[in-house]
Amino acid sequence: MQISLILMEEIAKLFLIMFMGYALVKTKLLRVQDSKVVSVILVYLVIPCMIVHAFQIDDSPQVRTGLLFAFAAAAAVHVLFLLFTAILRKPCRLSTIEQLTVIYTNAGILVVPLIQALLGQQYVVYSCGFLVVQLVLIWTHCRSKLTADNGIQWKKILWNINVISIFIGAVLFLCHITLPSVIDDTIQMTGDMVGPMGMLLAGMVIADIAMKSAGVELVKILRPDSGTSHSNEVIIIFTGEASAVKTAVTDAREAGMQLLRSLGSEPLSVTKPYITK
Repeated sequence: MQISLILMEEIAKLFLIMFMGYALVKTKLLRVQDSKVVSVILVYLVIPCMIVHAFQIDDSPQVRTGLLFAFAAAAAVHVLFLLFTAILRKPCRLSTIEQLTVIYTNAGILVVPLIQALLGQQYVVYSCGFLVVQLVLIWTHCRSKLTADNGIQWKKILWNINVISIFIGAVLFLCHITLPSVIDDTIQMTGDMVGPMGMLLAGMVIADIAMKSAGVELVKILRPDSGTSHSNEVIIIFTGEASAVKTAVTDAREAGMQLLRSLGSEPLSVTKPYITK
């Protein structure tokens, strides 16, 4: 019962922080475009610090066994998600995007603060197993679903900032290298921001949903399983005043760019965009 109350309290804290991000944008103190800065800090600084500090624990057979179990459990969970969405795809009429949303969760930002509150800092290291399995599947299965390209992007996987951070942390762990207290404390303080900053970012993005803020009317949505069966595109058709339509397109593009950047690399267009600003 006590654990349930602590869990509810921590979840409430995270959602209150998300509301703060929402309020900052709605009161026009920040723009949704400013979330790009928050996203870069989160992905390239806060999360890597959290991962490296997680490995600053004493080496023991129990820890190594726990890490192996974490990897195996993460793989099993993702296999279940894959089977679950495949079975329910037709009965529930799930689109490709809806299936991927179920499979690939934002577990790092949401789960790590809960682990810290419920179990303690020493258990955060086991979440790295989940992150590695998810990253590999994102750049293989997820990418093939979105782009119809079945190739494995090993460079994207191996040079992902989270994978690099896990490698550095694992080397320090296996070599029994303990960072100086000043450096480790600094890394820990930075990594502890992962939950608050992630929810703040979510609130900022939610506050400015392009279709609502721009004042346009949705006409139709075409997707691979309905309307565009011969392509892998999702087409949104909407109408409205010219400036409002342009705002909707640019805001939606920025939101998509932020999502792609969160995967660990800068997205580059292979063609010249019609609208850039």
